[in-house]
Amino acid sequence: MARVTLEEWKLADILIVTDGQLAAPAPLICEQLAHAREHLGLRTHGLVIGDRVSEAMTAFCSQTHLFRGGVLTSSPMR
Repeated sequence: MARVTLEEWKLADILIVTDGQLAAPAPLICEQLAHAREHLGLRTHGLVIGDRVSEAMTAFCSQTHLFRGGVLTSSPMR
């Protein structure tokens, strides 16, 4: 998370790729993500291989993309 404040990273997004089995983020991480989204314009995308979108993915990601059966679908950006 510290890198998102650096000049060379300011336009970067975060991509999390998972099968959906992802532990819930610590409260501090959720706070840092919320701050970075609001003040730095950070976008976090989750790519789930399969159909198991966990609460953790919802907490981590601005938008979630599902890849299952050769088809990619996306949730609305938040």
